[in-house]
Amino acid sequence: MFKYKPNISNYLAEYAIKERFHPTTTLPKDVQLYCMAGRSNIYRTFLMYQRHIINNMVVDTICRCLTDTQIKFFLYKYKDNQTFTWISTKLDVSTSSLFIWNRDIQRDIQNMLFYNISVTDIFVPQKIINMIHILDARIDALEWGIQVGVEINRKWLQNLIDKRSCYRQLLSKLAECQAAPDESSYNWVISHKCRYHHLTIDELSCEAAINRASIYRYLNQFRQIASDIFAQWGFKLSA
Repeated sequence: MFKYKPNISNYLAEYAIKERFHPTTTLPKDVQLYCMAGRSNIYRTFLMYQRHIINNMVVDTICRCLTDTQIKFFLYKYKDNQTFTWISTKLDVSTSSLFIWNRDIQRDIQNMLFYNISVTDIFVPQKIINMIHILDARIDALEWGIQVGVEINRKWLQNLIDKRSCYRQLLSKLAECQAAPDESSYNWVISHKCRYHHLTIDELSCEAAINRASIYRYLNQFRQIASDIFAQWGFKLSA
């Protein structure tokens, strides 16, 4: 008989959300000063506290990318600890839809906790920007650890540096479309999708007065560009 094995990614996502609204970790203001002594155990403590801050950034980033109704659900569920049944009645949304929202939110948080983004995230510039900021902080901390004599996994550090470069290149491609939205229908669609990433193909088609097939082709064209960028750096977009 198989034993149940909990998904560590799910656990980390739930822990990050709960810590955001009901923190149990105290962050000493002088922890960074202690690290300057170069003691590895204290340095690890600093990394742990930095991870706590990163977790909060991840949760806030995901929350800002939700619709108004999804934000209400998120706060009711994790800040107020309400049940799905109660929230369903309050928001007039089926419990099955709430379960799907909850699954998707946790998946997005899992991705960001491991410095990854999904195919849908490539049209959300703010999420990419925040990911770069998170990587900046983590990379700086690891490079600092090397300077003070702490043993750091250089391969892991290089992986984070490469991932940051990958996200910067992706962001640059988005910026090209956003800088000249009227230059072509393709640029307009990508730029508008970035500004209103919740819009469906039908909604984009209606607003742009462009047929659905063209909208679909433009979005897929950029998805392929993003996929090629990730492959160039040895990474793969999450589903």
